[in-house]
Amino acid sequence: MRWKVGTSELIIGVAFATSLSGAPAASAAPSGTGAFTGTGAPVNAGSSGTSGIAKVDPVSSKETGAKLALVAESCLGKKMWTGYGLSSGYLGCAAAVSNVLKISGFKYAHSAAVTQLRNQLLGSRCTREIIVRKGPKDELLDSKLVSVARPGDIVLAFMKPPESDWNGGGNAHCGILSNSSEICTNDWNDGIWKKLNIHLMFDYYPYLRIVRVEKNSR
Repeated sequence: MRWKVGTSELIIGVAFATSLSGAPAASAAPSGTGAFTGTGAPVNAGSSGTSGIAKVDPVSSKETGAKLALVAESCLGKKMWTGYGLSSGYLGCAAAVSNVLKISGFKYAHSAAVTQLRNQLLGSRCTREIIVRKGPKDELLDSKLVSVARPGDIVLAFMKPPESDWNGGGNAHCGILSNSSEICTNDWNDGIWKKLNIHLMFDYYPYLRIVRVEKNSR
C-alpha cells in the first residue's frame, strides 16, 4: 500500500541494531529498476524557481548541518528534482537532494542516482557515514535516530547494500533530516519537496545510512 503523502538517507563501518515500536507503516517504494547515471550539473533548483530559498556559506560540523537543514526547509513545496533529464519527479529524490546541496554551496555531489550520490559524498573527503540499518533484521528505532542523527544529515536508504548493488529505480530513497524524526525529501507521488515523518517512506528499506557533511570542499 502506498501512502499518498510527500517524502522525505557517521562513522564508516559502525553498525547499529535497531527495532521499531509503534511507528507508522512503511510506504511502498516506487516501482522500477532502471538506473540513472545522472552526473550533469542541475540547470535550476525547481520549476518554482529559487525565490525564498535560503542562501548559506557552510563552515563545519553542527553549524554546517544546521544551515543545510535550513536550506532544505526553505525549499519545501518546490519541485527540486529538475535539471537532471528526468521526465517526472517519480524517481527524483537524489536529484532533489543534489539541488539542495548545490544551493547550500556543496557542489561535489550531483546525481539522480542515490548510490552514485552516496559515492560522490563519501569521495569528497568532507563527510562521514553512520550505518543505521544493516539488513532486514534491523528496524528503524526512534531512540537510535535521536542518539546518532543531527539536523542536516543526509539519509540514504537501500534495498541492498550500496557497496555491492546499484539499487536503481525505486530500490533506493534519500532526503535531508530536519530533526531526528522528520525529513525533507522528494515525494514520489507528486514530485514535491516535503517534510515528513521519516518512517512514512524509509521503513521500507532495510539498509539505511546517514552521511554527515563536515565542511565545504572549497
